[in-house]
Amino acid sequence: MKASNILATGLLFFLLFMPAFAFTGDLRIECELSNSGGCIEYGYMQGIATAGMMFGIILSVGGAYKIRGLAAKNSKSNEGLWFATDIPENDKNK
Repeated sequence: MKASNILATGLLFFLLFMPAFAFTGDLRIECELSNSGGCIEYGYMQGIATAGMMFGIILSVGGAYKIRGLAAKNSKSNEGLWFATDIPENDKNK
């Protein structure tokens, strides 16, 4: 699988499970405030949403790390890259 696909899949998982986590959290608070009992199911749903978000974060970080490794392997020199410590040749005399 391509590194960009891994990164995109991770971001998709994170973005899909984030609203589910917030929605089930709201339902859980509403259930606990109404004292109706049986609110543990919302906690389980939040746990599933948390696991989905963590899986997405892990995929995103893994994809970004793989892209960084591929870029470093393809670039043998720092030519064309700018770093904070680099000073352009024509700016040294100013």
